[in-house]
Amino acid sequence: MGSHSTTVELTELRCVGCCFAVDGGSCNGILETLRKTEGVCSGCQSEQFRAVFTVKRISKESIAKRLAGPAAHVMFGPLVGGLVHGVVGEGSSGKSEAEFILSGVDGRLLLEKMGLPPEEAASWLLSVEKERAKANLTRHQGICKQCGEIFKMGLAGHSVEGYCSPGCRKRGFKSTAAAVSNTAAEPVVAQAIDCPHCGRAIKAKPGGRCIYCGKAVLI
Repeated sequence: MGSHSTTVELTELRCVGCCFAVDGGSCNGILETLRKTEGVCSGCQSEQFRAVFTVKRISKESIAKRLAGPAAHVMFGPLVGGLVHGVVGEGSSGKSEAEFILSGVDGRLLLEKMGLPPEEAASWLLSVEKERAKANLTRHQGICKQCGEIFKMGLAGHSVEGYCSPGCRKRGFKSTAAAVSNTAAEPVVAQAIDCPHCGRAIKAKPGGRCIYCGKAVLI
């Protein structure tokens, strides 16, 4: 994310309880109004809101190009799964815009998250969107056991084993092997005791025998 400049704007906020729209005229205005009521609806005192956010990103490479010459023409694609992805005529790097709609978000949590740097606020929105998607998987979708991303299930290969890619499958097998190695039984160390049969000092392992009298020693 360090290669992009990010802005997060709260464009709409409505109370879930009474549908009251929190007015402010702008992102900062809405947040200031909500801050004055300490994160609750001024009408019904509900703490739950429906919030609409717009996240805009522009790559530093694109910023440099725009400073050096004419601005690139930007076209925005259709709404897909709650997100609007930007497409720049010059290529994949450039400007993008996404819309996030959160229903039932706590007002105080909203104030806290919007007080974070834009990159962190955007990461929070993305994590909420991912968790919502994971809770509503279709029968053809799965969650990667290695990276946690959602992927489309296939008929064979890595997806059948619960991985989104061959790379995640390889890393998953390595981490499993390392975990098994770390939890393997530690080597049994001989203990210094007196033989209960002949009384001599010996070093014996569980199930071993006395080197002098040959009798089994219980440890």
